Amino acid sequence: MEDFEHQQFKIHLDRFRDNLSQVTRLERWSLWVGKALVTICIAIVLLLVGLKIIQSSDIPGSLSLSSALFLMATFYCMLHPLDMLWNVTKERNEASLAADKIYRYLDRIPEVSQAVGAK
Repeated sequence: MEDFEHQQFKIHLDRFRDNLSQVTRLERWSLWVGKALVTICIAIVLLLVGLKIIQSSDIPGSLSLSSALFLMATFYCMLHPLDMLWNVTKERNEASLAADKIYRYLDRIPEVSQAVGAK
């Protein structure tokens, strides 16, 4: 009976490890895709702003240098919130570990017991 339970435990543990590795791979892949998309978007914005600056000031859609610098400063101010979004996965993992420690502490059996009938 003990061997059967050990085999069942091993099967469930292997399944858990496979699922965990798959989730980790997907998180890494999504992180790289997100960074690539942000990089592409930044490159496109810089290209478009550069083209608008280079255009002659006679054309109605052109940007002045001060307007372009203001636009770039606005995009730079958005970096901090985006950086916080990149760290969500790391913070979630840390919170999960902390919650696991708390639950293990709460579920432990106390070493000191109370006398029967004590008030």
